[in-house]
Amino acid sequence: LFSTPPASAGGGLTVLVDNRAVLDRVRSSDLRVQRVRTPLSAGAHTLRFVFEPANEEASFLAGERDFGAAIYELRLLGVMRAATQATPCPSGTYQPQAGAATCLICPANTYSHAGSAQCTPCREDGHGQWSLPDSADCSWRTPCTADDYMLQYGPCVQGERSVQSVVAPGAHCYADAATYTPPAARQERCDSCSAAGYFEDGDGECVACGGGTYLDRSAEGGPRCVPAPPGRFAPSVVSAFYGQQSEMPAEFSTFCTGSCSATGWEARSDRVDSGTHHAGELDAVLVRDVDMALAGYLMFDYRVVGGSEADGLELYVSGVRDAFLVYHPSRGGEDDGGEDGLGAWHTALVRLGHGSWQLAWNYHQSESSSSSSSLPGKVEMRHVVIQNARGGAAQGTLPCAAGSYSSGGQAECTPCPQGTHASSAGSAACVPCGENEAPRPPVPDAAFGLLGAVSCDQCGQHTHTAAGAAECALNDDSEADPPACGFSPAAGVTYDLSPLARSDEMYGPVLDSRNHAYFLNVCSRQHSNHSCFDGDGEPIPSFACQVTSVGRGEDLGHVMGFEALDEAPAEGVSVRDGLVVHYTGGSRGLQLCQNRMRQTTVHFRCVPTAGVGAPVPHSPVENPPCSYHFGWDSLYACPLC
Repeated sequence: LFSTPPASAGGGLTVLVDNRAVLDRVRSSDLRVQRVRTPLSAGAHTLRFVFEPANEEASFLAGERDFGAAIYELRLLGVMRAATQATPCPSGTYQPQAGAATCLICPANTYSHAGSAQCTPCREDGHGQWSLPDSADCSWRTPCTADDYMLQYGPCVQGERSVQSVVAPGAHCYADAATYTPPAARQERCDSCSAAGYFEDGDGECVACGGGTYLDRSAEGGPRCVPAPPGRFAPSVVSAFYGQQSEMPAEFSTFCTGSCSATGWEARSDRVDSGTHHAGELDAVLVRDVDMALAGYLMFDYRVVGGSEADGLELYVSGVRDAFLVYHPSRGGEDDGGEDGLGAWHTALVRLGHGSWQLAWNYHQSESSSSSSSLPGKVEMRHVVIQNARGGAAQGTLPCAAGSYSSGGQAECTPCPQGTHASSAGSAACVPCGENEAPRPPVPDAAFGLLGAVSCDQCGQHTHTAAGAAECALNDDSEADPPACGFSPAAGVTYDLSPLARSDEMYGPVLDSRNHAYFLNVCSRQHSNHSCFDGDGEPIPSFACQVTSVGRGEDLGHVMGFEALDEAPAEGVSVRDGLVVHYTGGSRGLQLCQNRMRQTTVHFRCVPTAGVGAPVPHSPVENPPCSYHFGWDSLYACPLC
């Protein structure tokens, strides 16, 4: 059973036999047990089980959550010579075939004594008997108590539905009016269908407001769905286990591993529980996949009933255990028994970022649980709410973030298209950038994901663009036949830096005395940037960037401009000896940069024998603060012939 960090973090479980790996850094995040079988030759062997945690940086980014692996069973076959006579199968097992090496476990509601070739069914006379798997005897069913019943709801018809008490799955009892009489079947009004839904009068159908509408409970004439106004959107809420359900919602799946008496979690009226189990160690897992339209949260109520303090609930978010969930909450005092005396409910809140996640609730029962408590252990959960998840119903509206817009009636805001921007939240439309302006590259938002531009940048010197364009053209439109990336500082002198553009990696790293690394790409921000990442781990689309000694990336300029060399005949410098490239509009530095944007200057020198060449740092690289300087000798810094 594995809980592993993200794939990029490293780590995993390795199993070695005589230093030969039979499992090599195995990883998993679905909480399912994997069985491994490997042959061993005669003689002595050394078995090693090695778990490597995530690297330090990845553990920090994951919030220092717990990662680990559990080994449930280790069985070695062939460690002794064959018996001189057959060994009887122990009680609770059987073997119908001759020449077998192992015995089989008797299923539930059967039993066997030692040496049995088959299992005997439990008696059905009277009130009947029952047994767990691997049992040597059966037990008579006892009269049902109130704890053995659950409410079962019928479909909603004309605003009402039937309610009746039924024996819960996994209860080994029989109905006995002298011990307990459940309430009679009844009809009741359908009160609540979800956290953001209502029952429409007349036909009793549950209406969930979606598709860009939200629930307005104060509307004239009663609750109804209302379209989101322009500039706002209606984020949905996914909810479950609010009451009046008899079956597990289709979005959830469940399974159980170990000494299970049930197949997994079970829906019961207004809640869900981990199933009724008995002796033995087990893990019962409830799973739901969720797609978050924007950052939100998961909230639910839970409690641990019966069992021992070694039994409790774990929550895994895409395979990573949430370290802040209380595993086995205490009752808190003699009077803290909840409304039914089984324990108080506790509320958990977990933040979820934008994107897809897998939620897995795991009830772990220890080997000693059955002997430490007269009441079988389990976890009960209710009122599960996932705020801002796709596929649910909307309770209200929120303003669109800057860089996006909504024309009204939308469940999600639309990122501003290329060539436009939205500078403030709550925009009903995006505005085109002006002449010689281009949208500032969008930065992924932690809550909303990738949005459009929130502002426009002036094109660099000797570059241009028309109004509403997505990019600045990296040349001067005054020229008759301008190069794709370059300019003409004088008549008959034209530079073209296009051959220096790279679509794969950026040039670098170039290191300075403080061990900061710099990366450059001359004529393109579009490249497979595996070098510079922002604080959220997203690549920075820029001509120049810096990676600090602590691994943080900074934009050093995503607007490109050209400048001619200053004529200095006395020093032998002319406009044909090279050019200067400026990258401006980088990330803003507050204290260090006195709120200025970072910028980079590259001095290109015409050296025909240098080939492509590479950037080299000036000394110092940074002078003044947040202004960076490099030199570059290259054949392509020479004028075109």
